[in-house]
Amino acid sequence: MLDGFVIGSLPRGLGDLQTDFEYEWEDVTFHSRVWETGQDADGGYRVDLTVKTMRSSTLTDLDGVRTFLLEYYERDPAQWHLRKIKIGPYDGYRADDEVFWFVERG
Repeated sequence: MLDGFVIGSLPRGLGDLQTDFEYEWEDVTFHSRVWETGQDADGGYRVDLTVKTMRSSTLTDLDGVRTFLLEYYERDPAQWHLRKIKIGPYDGYRADDEVFWFVERG
């Protein structure tokens, strides 16, 4: 469980280190879980997977989430090649290594 959502399926090969974070940016509350592999020979860690939930009264639809993420990640909309997808009954977007979808307002 992460912020009331069940994480039901994970890819193989995730590292054993799992850390949860909670933070806020621009009136949006994030809950995040990160899986990492490490330490390597230099003492570093590799992030294998990050799952986030976002909650805010300003997030009212999928395109609003996309607009918010463009600013949050400082992306150029012309360079962020997203494809519309369905995650179960929910509308979402997918890039090569990212997926996000909208569950409900707020």
